[in-house]
Amino acid sequence: MDIKELYEERSKLFHDLYGGIIPKRVPISVGIPCELCMQNANLDLGYTQWTQEGLPKAIDDVVQYMKTDTTPSDAFRVPLFQHMMGSTGYVMSRSGFIQHPEISTLHADEYDEFIANPYDCLIEKILPRIYTNLDTDPLRRGLIFAMALQANTNYRAERARMTAGLQEKYGFFSNNPAHASRSLAPFDFISDYPRGFSNIVSDIKRYPEKVIAATEAVLPMLVHYAKPAVPSYMGAAGMPGHMPTFMRTPEFEKFFYPSFYKLIHATAENGQQFSVFCEDNWMRYLDHLYDLPQQTRLYFEFGDPQLTKDKLGKKHILGGFYPITLTKTGSKQQCIDKAKELVDIMAPGGNYWFCFDKSPLTLGSTNLENFYAVLDYVAENAFYDNAGEASVTTKKEDTITATLKDLPDFKSKYYVNAADYEASLDYILPELHGLIAKQVQSYEDSMFRTILGFL
Repeated sequence: MDIKELYEERSKLFHDLYGGIIPKRVPISVGIPCELCMQNANLDLGYTQWTQEGLPKAIDDVVQYMKTDTTPSDAFRVPLFQHMMGSTGYVMSRSGFIQHPEISTLHADEYDEFIANPYDCLIEKILPRIYTNLDTDPLRRGLIFAMALQANTNYRAERARMTAGLQEKYGFFSNNPAHASRSLAPFDFISDYPRGFSNIVSDIKRYPEKVIAATEAVLPMLVHYAKPAVPSYMGAAGMPGHMPTFMRTPEFEKFFYPSFYKLIHATAENGQQFSVFCEDNWMRYLDHLYDLPQQTRLYFEFGDPQLTKDKLGKKHILGGFYPITLTKTGSKQQCIDKAKELVDIMAPGGNYWFCFDKSPLTLGSTNLENFYAVLDYVAENAFYDNAGEASVTTKKEDTITATLKDLPDFKSKYYVNAADYEASLDYILPELHGLIAKQVQSYEDSMFRTILGFL
């Protein structure tokens, strides 16, 4: 099979999966971090992340043996950007790894200000506390931000070229970037940078009503963040689910779930589904997850695969559960047997893609021979006898709760929407007003997504 045919076959696997059809085979989507590739090539982590010298070959040396259907890229941070901005949230350690220390950038007595307008507060107070080099005079702040943004853009463009090269060489499927988006559960958003883990745990006892008000206040901003450039059933808003397993169930139901539910349903109304990484063990929340819109993508770290399949498998698209640690501690046969066990449980009826419970963080956290063997087994054995049949029985629209009508529009003095911009125009060629406003809006949204992506 040539590369073009391989790409088309892999593309159809995901079009079927996301379109409610049982595919020819269980699709495989596995990430691999660049740090592991650097270690495998004996490259210095710090130097290589700053320069990217030798990185394309290092990634290729690992990826060429991976039988995965999607480009096996993983999340990364840009060290030059972090340095220029004076980041306190992402710091490179002596080993070369970029670490994420816990920080708190919103003071407890600033909840009311945050609730009044989260994005204004983010721009004025939270960002300069995360990125200390922005805490300077306005002119210097603008220059620093412009330089750092250009550095970030250049670095990511080079990574995009590497990814495109892998796709062209190996026929990996990659979804249209215009269909992709990101967001966070409102409670997670507040728990991350603004308050931090330690503070939010005490906040729900000391200021419960303020925490709830904050999750509601941030909803319009996070719904807007989840909007893709072009909605499509192929796309999804990616979301890591951080806090639920650190909460008692009544706390989850009071502080986390209501705004989480609204965010996902409002986004579904906008034509975009969510892909939620259920970090740690979400088994006590399966009934809550069932109530999300049909074909929400749920990627599990730990838990009971059979229980999850039984409860959610006919409604949602599921992945995860394969313990990456087994590829390090088990024999090759044990690793293959685990893959067979998981596929036998999760594959029937469709609505399943294969992935590990997490990406291997370092070369020392996996045995690559076992890692490859697992992917080989799934790619060569996880075929369906009933490919082409429907994997869902109801219309997605019937599972969406109308939510947008009750949410205020996202507004901030630091964000101008197209309608307001067009109303302010006094251009010599009035027929260009709509075009100009649309173009300006695209850059407003790009900057908005960029700023939220810095968190």
